[in-house]
Amino acid sequence: MRLAAALVLSALLGCGERAPDPAPPRETPPAARHPAPAPALPQAGEIRASRQGERYTLLASEVAPHAALAELSVLAGFRVEPAENELPEGALRLELREATLDEALRAILRGVPYHVHFEFADGDLSPARSFAGRPIVLSRVTIGDLSTRAPGAGGEALVTRAPHERALAEPTGGAESREGDGARERLRDEAESRERERAAAVERDWRDARAGVRLEAIEQMEPDGEDDRMRLATLLRDDPSAEVRAAAAERLAEGNPFAVTESLLGALEDLDPEVVAQAVSGLEDVYAEAPDPRIRERVTALRQHRDAGVREAVASFEEWLDE
Repeated sequence: MRLAAALVLSALLGCGERAPDPAPPRETPPAARHPAPAPALPQAGEIRASRQGERYTLLASEVAPHAALAELSVLAGFRVEPAENELPEGALRLELREATLDEALRAILRGVPYHVHFEFADGDLSPARSFAGRPIVLSRVTIGDLSTRAPGAGGEALVTRAPHERALAEPTGGAESREGDGARERLRDEAESRERERAAAVERDWRDARAGVRLEAIEQMEPDGEDDRMRLATLLRDDPSAEVRAAAAERLAEGNPFAVTESLLGALEDLDPEVVAQAVSGLEDVYAEAPDPRIRERVTALRQHRDAGVREAVASFEEWLDE
């Protein structure tokens, strides 16, 4: 009896035992996220172009530069004009995604001189109308080096030559011409020698550690030359000496007005008032030949500048505008 009772009691106690919890389900790791693959380039000769706000996407393989520029001009709303030379032949490969308009232009026109022209978005160019709050847009892009173009009969491009070059180009004849050959050759050789010496001195001195040497190099620079223009722009932007930056601004303003506008506008943000005043004076000369509305807007915004010299330069600019 006692054994049967023990067995019954054991069975009852066993029924009350808690079964072990089942093992938790094994979690499946989330799938790795990979960025969506970039769109592949289209077939050779095709262009895929789109615009999102102020960003541009241009995908192309083996396309002519003029075709890519035409696509961009349609998206951005500017027109294209030729100057002295057309776009070069050849083919471009473009992979521009969400690029700015400036980045897109540089990619298409790399190695080709060009100038961008800005106008008021509403098209009203009257100098008497206030420009406060009026947006400015890119209106056209001119292809070519404008420094060698001048108005002539039929609008042909004219190249300005130095006096001795014009003399060499004038036709002469007979014995007089033969006798003058040696003199002309000597003149040409001397001019080329002086130019080589000047270029070598500039190349050697424009990055010299001494500010005085850099100032002398600036005096020797030719702002209409592309190499010297780039050197002047670099000094204006980066040189540690305010005196050197101001001298670079003054010299740069003597060059092609279409090519120096951007650098001089950037100098208006300089921390040294002497540099700012010199940039304003330079932009006054530039505006006479290249009346970019950004110049007028940025210069007149400095009317209340903390420095009297800057305010005086701005007043001179506005007085010249009113003449």
